[in-house]
Amino acid sequence: MNKRTWIAALAAALLLVAEGAAFAQTAADFSVTLTEDGAGVVIKGYTGSVKAVRIPATIEGMPVREIERNSFEGKWITSVVIPNGVTSIGDRAFSMCELTSVTIPNSVTSIGAAAFYMCGSLTSVVIPASVTSLGNGVFSESGLTTISWGTGLAVIPKETFSRCRRLTKVVIPEGVTEIGELAFSDCVTLSSVTLPSTIKKIGHRAFSQCEALASVTAPASVTAVEFGGSAFSTSSYSGQPSRLNLASQALLKKLGYKDDF
Repeated sequence: MNKRTWIAALAAALLLVAEGAAFAQTAADFSVTLTEDGAGVVIKGYTGSVKAVRIPATIEGMPVREIERNSFEGKWITSVVIPNGVTSIGDRAFSMCELTSVTIPNSVTSIGAAAFYMCGSLTSVVIPASVTSLGNGVFSESGLTTISWGTGLAVIPKETFSRCRRLTKVVIPEGVTEIGELAFSDCVTLSSVTLPSTIKKIGHRAFSQCEALASVTAPASVTAVEFGGSAFSTSSYSGQPSRLNLASQALLKKLGYKDDF
């Protein structure tokens, strides 16, 4: 091995060591228990001091399957990588964390209520198509500016993205039939919403107080929607009138919306 090759190999090795040190990866960093069927591990808490967290795929030879409710709540962690094999993220699991990034694997099928509530530094999230169930208020009051999601969801529940005040554009994915009560309420910079061909119901005040909302579009195949009260009451708290353009107002009225804008 010549000197240049040796130096390159040493640098690569040091980089791997540094990357490993940057993440919490040992069983000692987590408190755990067995799943009810005894076939896997549930993460109950984080006791490490490293802010960039990589949850191990196995602990003591057992696969990690669940992240329990409140397990990371309020921890000063800045990123988390959830391993493939985890199927559920519990209620408030990462609420009030300083997360700037989260990696959710394709094995996750459910995310509990308020799981990422008040994660104000979290600007983007990818919700994989494997996720079929969200609890209420999962990303409420987070810092999201963009959302990427698959087609696994049929319902966007109550307050899922409420008070995400940096969210500017939403394209609801195909497969969603219902947008719940207050789901996007008080998203004050949200300017455009695209509805899917599958939409059937939009709940009470789902887009209320979205004072920047100017455009709502839907495929021509959508002919009727069940609207909850004031679903698109987008005028501001200060009394400024809605910015929703006339074409969008006409579309919503055609679909059955009867309340004020």
